[in-house]
This record gives sequence, structure tokens and C-alpha cells, in this order.
Amino acid sequence: MALAYWVVGIAHVGLGEVERAREAYACAQRIRDDLADPCLQTPALWLAGMLHVIRGEYAESIEACTRARHRRPAEPGAGDGSSGALLSPR
Repeated sequence: MALAYWVVGIAHVGLGEVERAREAYACAQRIRDDLADPCLQTPALWLAGMLHVIRGEYAESIEACTRARHRRPAEPGAGDGSSGALLSPR
């Protein structure tokens, strides 16, 4: 469910509907916090970073996206776990 809210939030960002994106993010964040699952924390923090950059809050955006990058789960089969499944450059 949290990922669904994340996708809805991304769609609202793309449409320029920042307030609706913020509402979707809040729902995703509540689920993320309740479950403490890194797979949910990563996209929710990334969406937060997008919302911050839209509002011109660049330092907060970088902080949220950096936190997302550090919380990303290891990619299956990566061996050492240093590569992330989400937000990793390809």
C-alpha cells in the first residue's frame, strides 16, 4: 500500500499538484514508519526529496535523497550488498 501511495505521489508531482503529492507522501510515510521496512523507506524518502526540490528546499532535498540512498536494500545476487535495488545508477 505504501508503494501505491508513492506512485500516486509521483504522478501528482508530474502533474504539478504539489499539495496532492504531499498528501500521498504523508500516507506513504505513515505506513513506512509503522513497518520500518527499508524497501518502503527508500521510495518514501525519495518522494520527500522531490517535494523539497519543487519547493526550493535544496538542502532538505539532498538530505532526504541521501537518506534514501543509504537505506536502500541490497540488490539480490549482488554478493557484497554494496549495490542497491532502488536509486542505484545503471
